[in-house]
Amino acid sequence: MYVTSGNNDIIVNINDYVNTKSESYHLKDISNDMLISEIITKIKEFKNYTHDSSSLVLYFARIECNPNEKLSTYNKSNRKTIKLEIYLSQLITVNIRPLQSCGTGTTRCLPLWAFCFRQTIKIQIMDTCEVRVLKQKIYDLTDEAIA
Repeated sequence: MYVTSGNNDIIVNINDYVNTKSESYHLKDISNDMLISEIITKIKEFKNYTHDSSSLVLYFARIECNPNEKLSTYNKSNRKTIKLEIYLSQLITVNIRPLQSCGTGTTRCLPLWAFCFRQTIKIQIMDTCEVRVLKQKIYDLTDEAIA
C-alpha cells in the first residue's frame, strides 16, 4: 500500500453510476485536505455534467460522503489510491420483495401462493436518508405495522 506524502498526489478511482451505463475513470491532483464538494465539482467538470451538486451523491466504501467534510475524514490511513462511487440521487432505487405469512411466533406458516406470487415493490429514494427513515417508508408503502 502506498501512502500519500500530503501533496496533491492522491489518485481517485471513480465508479460512475450517474447515467444508465456505469463507467470508471481516474482523477488526479486530489489532496487529502480537499472537501468532498470540491471533488464532486471536479467530477462535474471532468464529465461535463449539468446536474446540481446536491443531486450527486458520493460514496466511500458504502458510506455516504458528507459534502462539507474533507477527504481525510474517509481516507484516514492516507492511501495514495482510493475508490469512490458517484450516484445521481434520483436514480437510487431499492427493490423490496415482501413475503406474506400467517400466524405469530412458532405457529407462523407460509402459504404456497406466497412463494409463487411474491411482489416486487420498487421504492425510489428522492433524497438520501437514514436507515430508520427508509424502513418507515417501506412500512408505509407495504401497509405493514411497525415492529
